[in-house]
This record gives sequence, C-alpha cells and structure tokens, in this order.
Amino acid sequence: MMLAPAFGIPHTFVDVVDTRAYWDLKHGDALTRVVTTPKGETLRNARLLASGLLDADRLAKRSEGGGGYLLRQATSDELAIVANRLYQRTIDCPGWRQPAEPPGGPKPNHFIWPLKLTYPVRWLDI
Repeated sequence: MMLAPAFGIPHTFVDVVDTRAYWDLKHGDALTRVVTTPKGETLRNARLLASGLLDADRLAKRSEGGGGYLLRQATSDELAIVANRLYQRTIDCPGWRQPAEPPGGPKPNHFIWPLKLTYPVRWLDI
C-alpha cells in the first residue's frame, strides 16, 4: 500500500476509514467507506471528514452495539470504476512519473513531529 506513493505511482486508497493514512495529492486519491447515520444520512469522502467520523476508533464505537451507524465497503461496481480510472491515468506509463528535481540548498537539520496532514484530499467521487 505504501510503495505506490513512495515511488510516485498513481494509486487510490479504497475503503478509507481514518485520516491517519498517507495522502499523496499529486499521485493518489481516496475513496472512503460509506457511513449511514441513524437518521439515514449517507456520508462519504469530504462529507464524512466534515462530520468528524473519518476516524477508525470513532466509527467502530458508533457502529458497534446497535448504535444505528452502518458502514459499507466499496461495491464491485465502484471498484471497477476505480480500476478503470487508474487504468486511464496510467495509459501512458512513461508520462506519469517524471523524475523529481533533486532538492537544492542546505539540508534541514530538524523535523516536526507528529507530521501534519494536509488537506484537501483529492476525493474520488463516483
């Protein structure tokens, strides 16, 4: 799962349930699980993030014990759409991964932990 972003290969994270995943806005996109609330509202992608439920622990607590929250994974039809989009994005294999420019200037002598996630995520709307 992590080799595609590391090598700049187009990819899609499917059935995402947490914001702690690696987001590669240049080469990757994400498709979350579908969450249906007790009121019947359907949440996916940006709406799921905005609701505060794009968190594996919080989702597990809400969906266990008859809380009324239902989680659905991507269907085979949705996976076929994802596969087709990735195929179309990589049809010209030599063109989708140009060599990166080597970093210039002095090397940084520190890093900030924990790493800060950047948004917006490029959601895969299907």
